[in-house]
Amino acid sequence: MPEAAPAPDLKKLRQAAVMAAEILGLQLEALRQEFHDGRWAAFESAKGFLEGPYASWAARAGRLVREAPEGDAAELCNRLRAAFLDLERACRAFLRLLGEEKRARRDEVCAGASLAPTDSHEENLDDLLGILRSVAPALSDQGLRQLLELADAPEPGEGARGAHPAARLAGLLMLDAGRRGASDIAILPGPWVSLVQYRLGGVLVPILELPLPYHRALAARFKAMAGMDIAQKRRPQEGKTAESADPEAPTPRAIIRVLPTIHGERVDVHLEGPPKPILDPHELGLTAKDLERYEALLLARGGLIIHAGLSGTGRRTAMLAAAASLAKKGRGAFALLSHHHYEAPGVSVSTAPAGSKEQAELLKALLARKPDVLVIGELNDAEVMRAALKAAAEGSLVLGTLSCDGASAALRRLFDMELPADLVRGALLAVCGHRLPRRLCACHRMDDAKPGELELLGGQPAGGKLGRPVGCPACINTGFRGVTPAFELLTVGPALKSLLKPGVTDEEWLMAAQSDGMSPFGKELARLVLEGLTSPAEARRWGLGA
Repeated sequence: MPEAAPAPDLKKLRQAAVMAAEILGLQLEALRQEFHDGRWAAFESAKGFLEGPYASWAARAGRLVREAPEGDAAELCNRLRAAFLDLERACRAFLRLLGEEKRARRDEVCAGASLAPTDSHEENLDDLLGILRSVAPALSDQGLRQLLELADAPEPGEGARGAHPAARLAGLLMLDAGRRGASDIAILPGPWVSLVQYRLGGVLVPILELPLPYHRALAARFKAMAGMDIAQKRRPQEGKTAESADPEAPTPRAIIRVLPTIHGERVDVHLEGPPKPILDPHELGLTAKDLERYEALLLARGGLIIHAGLSGTGRRTAMLAAAASLAKKGRGAFALLSHHHYEAPGVSVSTAPAGSKEQAELLKALLARKPDVLVIGELNDAEVMRAALKAAAEGSLVLGTLSCDGASAALRRLFDMELPADLVRGALLAVCGHRLPRRLCACHRMDDAKPGELELLGGQPAGGKLGRPVGCPACINTGFRGVTPAFELLTVGPALKSLLKPGVTDEEWLMAAQSDGMSPFGKELARLVLEGLTSPAEARRWGLGA
């Protein structure tokens, strides 16, 4: 006997039905306005659109509800049956409205009303067909499957359930993005629809399309959450969300930025989330060789270790992991950060905006304590870098970040700041470069190497094949899930120390660093590909072969 189909998740169907009804209502109102504006030649296209993908989804979902076992969910089943009947009635009513307007337009023409010129008529028809083609994915089977996936996130707290639909969607998007490990949500208004994207592993991935009227309500909701001026739509704004008051459905903390564009307000949401438990240095992803070298650096009684990389590559995680491990060994550890993302046991963390007067005062107070270990969130300012080098020369182990792409670029930045070469040579211990390529999802396939790839990788992969992304629901069809770190640990050994001065090329620094034991990014990225952790294309995106 064939296996029985699994019972539908009624909670998910209910959530999807509510959201589908809200989106349908707003979309139909937008289309109705287009028809009122004179774009009446595409009524048949609209009719097919409303009778096609949307009706298909509603019928399938309604059938699932009807076939669901009654049991304890009898009341919910009855409510859902009524909801799907309402959706069908709404579709039929709107189709009748289209037919009535079409007949009225024809009557106007028969009565002698002037027609628009042919060019304008064709233009309107093209515009409306463009609208229908653009919004169709939002209500197609695939689009509504995305609604079902979104409904899998925890529901917003009690206070949000009775709020405007946009308020519920804003909360669901933040919860869903946090659950998937996204760092950002980008909501981009276009000519006819709004595109919702998540940033996963540094890449923006399309998630959902929404009608523009919904976008305007959603943008207003995010602005209200961040304490912005809702009425102001012509200037950029920025704000932060408050802590969630509902422990059962905690909305992630976020920085929200709004930018006016020609099609409306673009909304960017940077998810901060609750403070994360810090990792042990052994869990950062360093190779055994580099971990041994890094831990030897942490035994020094003084010196500066720079963690260099782009934003979001794990620099602060690594620094605080090192500071927490040293605090466990009895060393006094302090940290000065621009914002607090992590819980680092044993580390006294202070926060102040980078470049602010408050940061300067806190740094001065911390340096006066002669700390054993000091973490400085950002060393991009010349005066802060000078203070860090002086503290390192006087016996503190200082760790700080520098925004640049690699170890040699960090050395170049030091001399661009016109810092004394003697101070750099006397205080700098190492530069740890960070890159964070995406990790292949379990759905990946193994293929033969393409021409030139093995030469680029400098070795043979295990099993003779290389991993390629495929895509599945778990990875949102990207082929990647999570990240895998790559490090470039440059230590200031005898060969490099004599070259720490202006006028030396990056190539000379890198050659000297490799003679002191550094494995450059190219080798590390090649290793990740050969071990099947990432793909050749992703490694090239992070600099393999550059």
